[in-house]
Amino acid sequence: MLLNLVLAASTALLLILTFPKFDFAFLAAFALTPLLVAVGRGASRAPRHFLLGWVAGILYWAGAC
Repeated sequence: MLLNLVLAASTALLLILTFPKFDFAFLAAFALTPLLVAVGRGASRAPRHFLLGWVAGILYWAGAC
């Protein structure tokens, strides 16, 4: 579970790095890959998938603001 949270956080970080301040726009094509890998790992449980998406979204929102 910890690795999945790290993957969700890395999605947020990659999305934050696409902003003009950092100017790594090419990362936008790969930014969702860690989150998709985290969702694809292990058992299919909707609450865990929701939690992973929520963590990625909140961290992305905090970094974007």
